[in-house]
Amino acid sequence: MDPERFDALTERLARVVPRRAALRGLAAAAAGLLTARFTALDTEAKKKKKGKGKKRCAKTGQPCGGTAGKTCCGNTTCLNGRCACGPAQKSCQNRCINKDACCTNKDCGGKGACTKSGACTCPKNKKACRGGCIGKEQCCTDKDCGGGGICKANGQCACPEGLTRCGGACADTDTDADNCGDCGVKCAGTCAGGVCDVTVTAADLHGWVFYNDQIDVPIDPAFVAGPGTPERGSGSAQLTIVAATDGQMLSANTLNSVPLSAFRRVRFAEYTTSSITLSLQLGIDYDGDGAHSGRLVHTPYWTNTVHANEWQTFDIFEDSGKGWWFSEGVGRDEGQCQRDDLCTWQDVLALYPHIRINPVGQDEVGGAGLGFVGLKLGSGNTNRVVYCDYFEIEVAGHGHTIYDFEP
Repeated sequence: MDPERFDALTERLARVVPRRAALRGLAAAAAGLLTARFTALDTEAKKKKKGKGKKRCAKTGQPCGGTAGKTCCGNTTCLNGRCACGPAQKSCQNRCINKDACCTNKDCGGKGACTKSGACTCPKNKKACRGGCIGKEQCCTDKDCGGGGICKANGQCACPEGLTRCGGACADTDTDADNCGDCGVKCAGTCAGGVCDVTVTAADLHGWVFYNDQIDVPIDPAFVAGPGTPERGSGSAQLTIVAATDGQMLSANTLNSVPLSAFRRVRFAEYTTSSITLSLQLGIDYDGDGAHSGRLVHTPYWTNTVHANEWQTFDIFEDSGKGWWFSEGVGRDEGQCQRDDLCTWQDVLALYPHIRINPVGQDEVGGAGLGFVGLKLGSGNTNRVVYCDYFEIEVAGHGHTIYDFEP
């Protein structure tokens, strides 16, 4: 074959091969398009077949049941032919939610945001309550009050009638030994009518101690039956002196640091075999500096007629006479309220407005100590016996207690 014819044939073949490849590519693309179309049509047909005969549910307020033939959407209930919410629910955007939940931000009082869960998110100084926001210190439900408390509409906890709010709980201050007469007042005995009745015996002295007050040493407690018929119980505490230098004290280190202005009542019942009575003695701090200031004493026989061999009650603060004096310390040093120039209780408080029971109970000396409440027999008398049935004391903020001395 001559060269010119060979070149022409080669050129024709080069044009034919690319054209066939292109035709094959077009054929493949067309097939792919047809397949995708048929797949889409098949899917649509399946969806129509699946949804054929399905009824749409009715929303809140729409007809349901009966001729309507529709069921209610979600958690709504068909009531009287209409979809509605149950008694513990409310409607919210065509659905029912708990009546205490929020539906929109408006339910949060404009101070919080309503979340999808139906709870309000509140500012840092607020907390969520019934779909709104309240102060952190306020209660939302009775559960917030605890101890039998009731949450009032103003967000404050209160107690049922007859009970008092004490330490986050409701207490009956007439009978509660932890809140006897007032919140926080502990009773070591029986609380009745807001008064703590404590029985003191040799086996359980409840802080009371017998002392030889002349030498500051404890002595054996003496409790006896009678004499006669005591006002409370069947017995009493017995204090005895033989020589003029004797002196017996029955005292308790209690009410330390309490101002005397808080004292409301002091009474005791005694039985004496003579005209000599017990004296009330208080270990004091006269100006509030904590230093030893001696004792403030009240002697009933100077302001009362004493009846021997029978029970007699002395109500110290009902006795308006001058029966108070300082046995030692600054009052005596300053010449105030002496045995020969007695004072009334009001005089004592006016002269020493900061006077209190000494904050120090027992000290290194022993005996009754510095701060105490006690009853003393002697000294300066001989062969005397006095019995004490009970000691009663009422102090603001510290309750009303009766110590009944029994064998």
